[in-house]
Amino acid sequence: MSTFGVEKVLLRHDGEPYRISDEVISSLREREEAGLIKIPEEPGRFKKGQELIVTDGVFFGEKVIYQSSTSQDRELVLLSLLGRLTPMKIDTRILAVA
Repeated sequence: MSTFGVEKVLLRHDGEPYRISDEVISSLREREEAGLIKIPEEPGRFKKGQELIVTDGVFFGEKVIYQSSTSQDRELVLLSLLGRLTPMKIDTRILAVA
């Protein structure tokens, strides 16, 4: 069997595929926009343009400007380097509101 775009099927311990409930399918369809599933932003996340401070690592103490979330544990921020705002991805755990 082949389905376009399906990379992997999760199987149970007996080799049968997992069944996804109708409620989960309905929830996904409700969030669909132009063929893509819109993932809701988690409460407590930073807002675009918000000033943050790096709390650990090589950029400890540096202020950055939040742009967007890039994955579950990385954020896209702008850091001022040599007088230019430079985009960089940084671990969410080492960012705090300035």
